[in-house]
Amino acid sequence: MKSLEIVDCSTSQKSFAVPALVATIGPAGKRPAASQISARTEHSALAQLSEAEKLRLLRRRIRRDAQCGQYESAIRLLSYLIYHHPGQANDYNNRGLMYQYRQQWSKAMADFNQALTLQPTADRIYNNRANCYAAQQDWLNALDDYDRAIDINPFNMRARINQAVTFREMGQYEDALECFDIAMFFGQPNASLLAERGRTNHLHGHWNCAARDYGLALEALRTDAVCLARSRSVLKKRVQLWEKALLAAGTQP
Repeated sequence: MKSLEIVDCSTSQKSFAVPALVATIGPAGKRPAASQISARTEHSALAQLSEAEKLRLLRRRIRRDAQCGQYESAIRLLSYLIYHHPGQANDYNNRGLMYQYRQQWSKAMADFNQALTLQPTADRIYNNRANCYAAQQDWLNALDDYDRAIDINPFNMRARINQAVTFREMGQYEDALECFDIAMFFGQPNASLLAERGRTNHLHGHWNCAARDYGLALEALRTDAVCLARSRSVLKKRVQLWEKALLAAGTQP
């Protein structure tokens, strides 16, 4: 896959231009390679697209880069979008996520703050900023943002699960289990919720409850048609590892 190159943003342009695939020009007199011709053809094809089609193409590339772990590329493309469309909260939020994956906490926080300035009632952005706080063990600010996300949208299951996990990381297992119980009330229990509740019961010494939750989580993964294959595989391995540790602890004299 050819890489995308950011267009010089200092050049004033009347229309939005997608960062194009740029061919390397060889020495004079030499016939261009097939890859160079292909890149020029792609560049020419991009010029025929409408502004909306260009944006869709660019956002699709950003999503693919993020899924492949190519965060630096995604950041460059999101920065390009932000330069041309500075009023889009989603672009700041998504770039904040990329910075967070790279553990560049201050940059991530700045983007989440800007996203919330543009869209102050976005529960998903409060959840993302809370995750950023939690990653730095700033528990109180994390819990405050999870509360804000849940106040805006009581059915935000990710925020509810993350809030419970934060209480667990703080060693407050009863509070964590209470959060999981409330989450169960607001939505259908999914594999992630069951797995994390099982882990909390496990660490809290409720081994029978943990074993039950791990089993339910694995069963939910087998029937979950919504969860992405990669996410399902990661969660399955995690639950199996926790379950193995639980069984090992139970066989000790």
